[in-house]
Amino acid sequence: MRRGGGAGSGRRCGDAIVRVAAALSATAALASVAPASASAAPASARAASAQSGAPRAASPPTARESEERLALWLERQGLDRLLAELLIGRLEREGSDLERRDLAERLAGIEVRRLRSGELDPDAGVEIAAKLRPFLQDVDADELWLEALRARQRREERRLERLRLGRPAEGEDPASAVAALRAVAAEAERIRRNFEVDLRQDDRRLDRSVGLEAETLLDTVDRKRLVLESTKFVQAWANLHLAMLARSSSMQTGAEERPRASVGESNQRATQAQEIFLALLDTGAADPVPDDVSVDRRGEEPYASAVLGAAIARTLLDGAAAGEPWFALLADSRTAASVRRSAPGWRLLSLLLVQDFTAAKLQLEALARLGAVPPAWLRVAVLECSPESVLAIDGAVPFTQSALAQLAAQEELSDVVDLAERIPTAALPAGGFVAGYIRGLREYQSAKNSTGDRVEPFRRAAATLLDAVRERDAIASPTARAAAQQLAAWCLVGAGDHARASALFEEAAEGLPAPRAAEALWLAAESAARAAANGEGDRRVLDATSNRIVDRLIERYPESAFATRAEISRIRGQPSAGYDELARLLAVPRGSTAWPEALRAAEELLYRLFRAASSSERVPLASQYLDLVRDEDAPDASTRRTWLRRRIECALALGSAGADDATAAIASLRAREAAGEFELADIDAEIRLRELQVAALESRIDDAARMLADLEALAPGTPFESIARRSLFVAAQRGGDERSRGITVDLGAAILADGGASMDESSLAAIALAVGRAALELPDSSSATAERQARALDAVKMLRERRPADSTALEVLASLAEKRGDDDLAIECLRSLVAGLPPREAAWFEARTRQVRILARRDPAAARAVLDQHRALVPEWGPDPWGRELAQLDRRISAAPAPTPAPAPTPAPAPTPAPAPTPAPAPTPDSSGAPAGGPA
Repeated sequence: MRRGGGAGSGRRCGDAIVRVAAALSATAALASVAPASASAAPASARAASAQSGAPRAASPPTARESEERLALWLERQGLDRLLAELLIGRLEREGSDLERRDLAERLAGIEVRRLRSGELDPDAGVEIAAKLRPFLQDVDADELWLEALRARQRREERRLERLRLGRPAEGEDPASAVAALRAVAAEAERIRRNFEVDLRQDDRRLDRSVGLEAETLLDTVDRKRLVLESTKFVQAWANLHLAMLARSSSMQTGAEERPRASVGESNQRATQAQEIFLALLDTGAADPVPDDVSVDRRGEEPYASAVLGAAIARTLLDGAAAGEPWFALLADSRTAASVRRSAPGWRLLSLLLVQDFTAAKLQLEALARLGAVPPAWLRVAVLECSPESVLAIDGAVPFTQSALAQLAAQEELSDVVDLAERIPTAALPAGGFVAGYIRGLREYQSAKNSTGDRVEPFRRAAATLLDAVRERDAIASPTARAAAQQLAAWCLVGAGDHARASALFEEAAEGLPAPRAAEALWLAAESAARAAANGEGDRRVLDATSNRIVDRLIERYPESAFATRAEISRIRGQPSAGYDELARLLAVPRGSTAWPEALRAAEELLYRLFRAASSSERVPLASQYLDLVRDEDAPDASTRRTWLRRRIECALALGSAGADDATAAIASLRAREAAGEFELADIDAEIRLRELQVAALESRIDDAARMLADLEALAPGTPFESIARRSLFVAAQRGGDERSRGITVDLGAAILADGGASMDESSLAAIALAVGRAALELPDSSSATAERQARALDAVKMLRERRPADSTALEVLASLAEKRGDDDLAIECLRSLVAGLPPREAAWFEARTRQVRILARRDPAAARAVLDQHRALVPEWGPDPWGRELAQLDRRISAAPAPTPAPAPTPAPAPTPAPAPTPAPAPTPDSSGAPAGGPA
């Protein structure tokens, strides 16, 4: 549908919206499109009904109520196009005259707003204005009609700008611009005359009116006068543009000379425009001069615009000298800023239109001394001089060459090359600086566009540009000469000769305006640093050169963005940069041109500080990182991926407080991967680990356990697996259920089995004690408890080997041994615990009591001995509850009958020794070597 289309499209869309609203009104879904206050009201009403016992059901809204609710919501959301189409649909349906008038007034206000913002096409605005006129008061209808006319004028001014720049859109030409502006001027003239007649009649009516009628009429008269003033502005500027078009050489290509009729029409239109502008200035003088113009009102944009129109018209009619004092009024700082900024460009164009090229060249040189001249002004100026008939006029060629040089000085290379193709050869001298500069530009462009080896083409371009710089007439254009040196330096950069480029950049800085001089010094320092890095010379000399240029840049242009960038570059090169350097980076304003580079340097430094910080220092640094670094600020996809990964890491360092930030960063990574911005396959295990850590922080133990199983299958034996185990281990310790305790034991034991031998004592102690305590809290009825307690026992034994006297390890180990039925180990641990703890403290009494309790069960005599020793040391047994239990154990052991010793066995009489046998003589071997004789 055409934007802001006619009645048919408005009716169809409006009816569709009405049907949607009616459907929504029958369900609770209407709340989703209602304004915030409307959606909040039903919730409070339901709460009140619940307290009062009132029925909760409410009558559904009517179709008209639904439409109005939808209209309010569209208005609050700023959806003017949809709102306008809804109101058009309502207007076209039946209703009372009063209702239709109210709708038309409301719709007129919306369409005026859309026309001013450029959302509504001017021609569509005219159609709507015609449609609403029968329902509106005259002044309301004329306001809308005038706004549509102003929108058409703005459209034609944009078309004129494209034509003057030589970049028309398809189908645009000067003839169509002239026809459109003539129509605007004629329509404005018609509206102006009607208003002047109406106001004369209203003035007579005011003389006869009193009371409320007089007040109402006075308000209408005031509104009409405002519309009349706006109409005069439209008419005056339309006539002034027509006057300039009639004089423009670039708009009459092919003509040998400007037709007399064009000059005559130009003078007629300029005279009409001047009369209106002078009347709008309201000086009270019949023939105002610049001194009559109000100083205070120049700050008002419409008033300053009228002064500008008068200045242009006076120049067109009476020449540069007549227009100059009017333009001088606009240079005052009290002039509205928008008009003050554009006035020099209009003055330059006015001088060209009256073909005063000497004054135009002086104006151009004055603008260049103040800073860079907007390239669009220079392009328009060159094109205005492009016909051969114009170049034949005195001063046209020097002016054209000066404008080209200024354009080239700003490195608007494509414009210079394009204009050089459009300008007759007569405007381009065969020798001299400008010709050499243009040749160098063309060679530079050719080298840049080359697909082969570009070193030699860039060297040739640099040589051509430096030859131009050495031309005798180059000194006449110091800014352009310096720009040629800078372009030659860029050519040397392209050829890889950074050391020579550095010297040229620095030399060029002497002839450039301040902002560009700062840039040239920055480039000189960077080129010297690049030459040092590439080994193009003595590194120490080149580094010293770079530092010297940076010092010069910061000293001469401390407020420039390039000085800031130089400071940033220095900080990035300092491995020892810390919090002071970070503060300097963060002091760069976010809107500064140096901000993107400062942000990257601050991000790198802040992340480095975060990684190097202690645990206590990490939290504030992580919070600062999350506040500073936003992935939408990243300059490219690769950097954005890195920043998102670091955001996740910093968010996780905040614990549960950072879970939402981590989740959002992970979601952004996944979404950007799905959109094809980058790949995550190479860091899949890392992302899975981060998702597990988020689940662990949010105590989603079962989810984290499943993720761990997946990660163990995906990346076994990697740091990701190890970190994932530890993250889940820490989260499980926060859980109070059997599942969490079991995971604590399983993961802690596995962690110690894999790397306990190489752990520091504090880490080993934290894990082993957590495992032991979790195992002690497992229910004995669980089938897995015994196995887990055995693993926990091994874990705490590992700790005891490192810390034999650790009281906590001894206490947990004793408890686990007792659970496992290993009384010997329990007694051993408790004995060591009692020996190591300060006597008569609570922990000492508790260990002593446990020791006696186990001994009483296993070896009463040994328990008796320990009790006797304790009683000698603490006659009162000690504080309760341990003293009471020790006393009870003493009584129980004392009351138990002593075990009867078994009778000693009677020794048997010693046996009488038998007489020793007489030894037989040794047998004599026979000849075979075997003993002689045989068995008896």
